[in-house]
Amino acid sequence: MNMDFQDRIDDYVLGRMSDEDRLQFEKEVSLDYEKEKQLKLTLNIKKALKSRQEKLAIIQDFENDYQQQQEY
Repeated sequence: MNMDFQDRIDDYVLGRMSDEDRLQFEKEVSLDYEKEKQLKLTLNIKKALKSRQEKLAIIQDFENDYQQQQEY
């Protein structure tokens, strides 16, 4: 894994690139299979973390509702 490139991926994913830099990055990725794989891996990890956070929030809401029901 190219850590310098990972920093650029992070900037891309987090929207910290100018439009010009973003377009150049996308072109670079489209021409390099290894960089494309690294970007896809990062996007999949981000998606999995978001999904996990959403599930944890649902569980927390359920627990809060349950606790409120027990108080009545």
